[in-house]
Amino acid sequence: EGEEKVVVVVGGGVVGVSIAFFLAKRNKKVLILERTPQLASCASGKAGGFLSRSFSSGTSLGPISEQGFDLHKKLAREDLKDHDYGFREMEAFTFEAGHESGKSKKHKKLQNRAKRSKSQERE
Repeated sequence: EGEEKVVVVVGGGVVGVSIAFFLAKRNKKVLILERTPQLASCASGKAGGFLSRSFSSGTSLGPISEQGFDLHKKLAREDLKDHDYGFREMEAFTFEAGHESGKSKKHKKLQNRAKRSKSQERE
């Protein structure tokens, strides 16, 4: 009964560390079990990429994508402001040539999927 409980997170990759971070913010005691000597040293530590707030706009994933981007920005500016891990905002412009009206097949497919999703939500 009076013992402090510990949440055990198995895996120290990006997902495990993220879970541990948010649990610790809620004043939970957390223990991360990782098989390697360093956190994020396998696939999570080798990844490179970018975040785009509007990548999934017009699809059912749009709101989740926007929320994830906003959370990442908040973490960089507020929660992890003393740790420079390379977050920076930048403007980007993307276009594809050679497609009808400048829209790729993928873009049209996403638009059609979003339309179907919206019509199903109304039913």
